[in-house]
Amino acid sequence: MALQVEGARRADVTQDEGSYSTFLDQDDWYAEQLTRERVKLLAEDEAKKAGIAQDLARKEAGEKERAEEARRAAVARYEQTLVCHSNK
Repeated sequence: MALQVEGARRADVTQDEGSYSTFLDQDDWYAEQLTRERVKLLAEDEAKKAGIAQDLARKEAGEKERAEEARRAAVARYEQTLVCHSNK
């Protein structure tokens, strides 16, 4: 990660080092702060994605459960119909 920060700190990466004013570069504390903020945002984004995936999994499980209950109810109604018709 340190290499990414060091490469991104130069104001103009097309110039050779020393041929420009280093005062235009980012300060160490600023570059480190940006890195910490980006890492934090990435972690929050990953947590959000994981939460969405868990919500979808719960929803799918609930839909499967409701479908199974509906199937059992339909089978019970069908069996009841067969019993009623066999008693006639």
